[in-house]
Amino acid sequence: MSSFSDWYMYLVVAVIFIAFFIVVRRKEKKRTEALSQWARSRGYSFLEQDSNMVGAQFTRYLELFNCGRSIKFRNVIRATIEGKESQFFDYEYVTGSGKHSTTHRQTVAAFSLVSTMFPEFTLSPESFFHKIGSLVGYDDIDFPEDEMFSKTCFLRAKDMNAVKNIFNPQVRSALLLNKGWSIESGAHWLIVYKADDRINVEDFSDFVQETTHLFHLFE
Repeated sequence: MSSFSDWYMYLVVAVIFIAFFIVVRRKEKKRTEALSQWARSRGYSFLEQDSNMVGAQFTRYLELFNCGRSIKFRNVIRATIEGKESQFFDYEYVTGSGKHSTTHRQTVAAFSLVSTMFPEFTLSPESFFHKIGSLVGYDDIDFPEDEMFSKTCFLRAKDMNAVKNIFNPQVRSALLLNKGWSIESGAHWLIVYKADDRINVEDFSDFVQETTHLFHLFE
């Protein structure tokens, strides 16, 4: 009898897993269809997946795209907005292993930089772990004259002076009004995203508008 109970339990688990898989697939398909319609109605190009972005020049030198494994670029929208080459896409990667693995999904905006001399930097909301890292020598660029920015934003760069010039008072004030964003520059591109935050389709136009505004701060 116990063997039958075990078999029945395995069957129930399998059915639940398959049902969950089907629901997720349908949800992803609906998202892809909606984003494709959103892009093409505006004359933008759309790709459901783009494996060529893995290891490409602009992704190779940005920190976000060098995290974890099982990297995927989905729902890739390419556009020219206000004369600038722009891309918007869902980026996915996995950290950990086995039962402790975590899938990270976020929507990313990427903008081509005109200047080839634009310095590389990484900006993110400052966390508890960043504060601990600072105590053991993990570099964080602070602005003594702007305590609020220094407390809430974690900024790193190879060329500290060049990056400090970019993060002038106007830029810092704007970033404090638009909290939660991570921004990186490298390989003539600037990306804007919120970690582990995949934008709902109905909010996509706002996402494009907000990230484009943040990009303009650095022009």
